[in-house]
Amino acid sequence: MFDHARTVVCGNSLKDRCQSAAVASAMQYFGKSVPLEHIICCTTDPEYASFGIWPRTINAAFEHGFQAYLDRFRDWDAVRKTVAENQVILCSITMPAGNEYIAPR
Repeated sequence: MFDHARTVVCGNSLKDRCQSAAVASAMQYFGKSVPLEHIICCTTDPEYASFGIWPRTINAAFEHGFQAYLDRFRDWDAVRKTVAENQVILCSITMPAGNEYIAPR
């Protein structure tokens, strides 16, 4: 059995590497398979021993020939429009506390 929590790549375990996995999946969707281990090495910041920050994630996609940029969506209509244009959105979402979340329609 493969144990992601105990597998170390570029000084980081494979556990909880969501942004690296997301960018690898997006690139595969558009026809370029890059091993997750390679993406993790691209997204790890060795100076601060940090991984998965969005600018490094975007740079990993850019270095593999993809147009990538950081944006902010203020409403669900903007998200729908972007997806309708066949663009992939890799995102972090801050959920409100309690029961204040309103699902998109």
